[in-house]
Amino acid sequence: MPEKIIFVVALLCGLAACHQDPPARPIAYRGEYHYDPSGAYLVQTGVEARICVQGADMTPAIQPEFFETGGRSEVVVRGLLSPRGSYGPQGVCAYELTQSELLGVGDRLQR
Repeated sequence: MPEKIIFVVALLCGLAACHQDPPARPIAYRGEYHYDPSGAYLVQTGVEARICVQGADMTPAIQPEFFETGGRSEVVVRGLLSPRGSYGPQGVCAYELTQSELLGVGDRLQR
């Protein structure tokens, strides 16, 4: 029985150590910028969470003929990542990237 308690305590301590606050400096994020008339968000490569981008002019990432039906663009954006929460229209984003800057745009595709 004591071994089980020690194991559970060790597991919980390990999980708590895994939680890290976002970096306090701007970081570059690579991923897909999804957009349509209802809004836009970034999905970082390898991460499922949506990130709302604030401050950057994302116009170069938007293909006008894809806007109505929805599009996605490969982008690199730099900014400060917020703590996990509920951001953007209807709280669709788990994070928000502030003080952001669009660094590059790759392929622009229709959704």
